[in-house]
Amino acid sequence: MNETLKEILKIFVSWTKLKVRIHLSERVVYPKVRGIWWASLGQNIGVETNGKNNKFERPYVTNQINQ
Repeated sequence: MNETLKEILKIFVSWTKLKVRIHLSERVVYPKVRGIWWASLGQNIGVETNGKNNKFERPYVTNQINQ
């Protein structure tokens, strides 16, 4: 395996572990419409900007809340 592929797999595995921890957490968040939040949006495939830091975070704006 080449070094680039190894690095991509390392990042993907790191994101997958974090995603499982987030999914299993008991934390409840109540966003508000038009609020700006930091979210762990993960490692992207393609041309989108990847999340930053060790939590793969990016800002996002809440447009609608479905209940």
